[in-house]
Amino acid sequence: MNNHFWYKHLGLPLLCSILLFSAIAYWQLDISLANYVYILEGRQWLYKDHWFFSTVLHTDARNLMISLLLIVFISLISSFFVPQLLPFRKAIVYLLLSTTLSALLITTGKHFSQIDCPWDLVNYGGKLPFISYFHARPEWMPDAQCFPAGHASAGYAWFGLYFLALKYCPQWKWLILGGILCLGLLFGAVQQLRGAHFISHDLATLTICWLTALLLYPLFFSGKVNRLITPFLNRKPLKHS
Repeated sequence: MNNHFWYKHLGLPLLCSILLFSAIAYWQLDISLANYVYILEGRQWLYKDHWFFSTVLHTDARNLMISLLLIVFISLISSFFVPQLLPFRKAIVYLLLSTTLSALLITTGKHFSQIDCPWDLVNYGGKLPFISYFHARPEWMPDAQCFPAGHASAGYAWFGLYFLALKYCPQWKWLILGGILCLGLLFGAVQQLRGAHFISHDLATLTICWLTALLLYPLFFSGKVNRLITPFLNRKPLKHS
C-alpha cells in the first residue's frame, strides 16, 4: 500500500468527514434539516409507521441484508468442502469480517453514545430536550441509542465489496462504490423521514464503516496477513470418504 493509496482512501475521506461534521455542528444542520422535514410532513412524523417506510424499507430491507450476510457465512463454510471456492476464501473472510465488525461497532457506539432520536425530542412531538454532542446528559434522562445510525449501516457495512473490486476487478470499483453509497443514503434518508435519525448520525455510520473496511484491507491483501489467520485461509477443502 503506497502513500497515494492512503491519501486517496484514508486522508481525503477522513478530511471530508471532519469538514462535514464541523459544518453540521457550526450551522446546526441536524436541527435545520429535521425542522424542515418535520414541518414538511405537517408537524408530525408522517412516515414513522407507514407500511412502505417502516416495513419494506426498514424491516424487510434489514432482513434482506442479514440474509446476504448469512449467504457470505455459508459460502465460507462451503469453502472447506467445495474445492472451487478455495481461491475465494480470503475474499469471503475479509467481506464477512468487515461487514460484521462494522455492524458491531455501530451497535456498540449506539450503546455508549447516549444520543436521542429526533422523534424523542420535545420539538418533534417527543418529551425530551435536545442535548448536543458536547454537553453532558442529565442523569434523569433515560438511556438513548440513536447514534450512530443503525439502519444506514445495512448499506454502508458493505464497503468491503469496493475494496474487493479494487483488488480483483478494478473496472467495477466505482460502480460498486456508487451502489453501496446509494444504498446507505437510501436507508439513511428513510430513517430521517421517519424521525429516527439526524443527518450526522448517518455520516458517523458512513465514516465508521469506511474506516473498518479500509483498515482491514491491508491485513488481507498487503502480504501481512496474521500468521494465525494464514493456515485457516489456506486450509484445503475436506475430502469426501
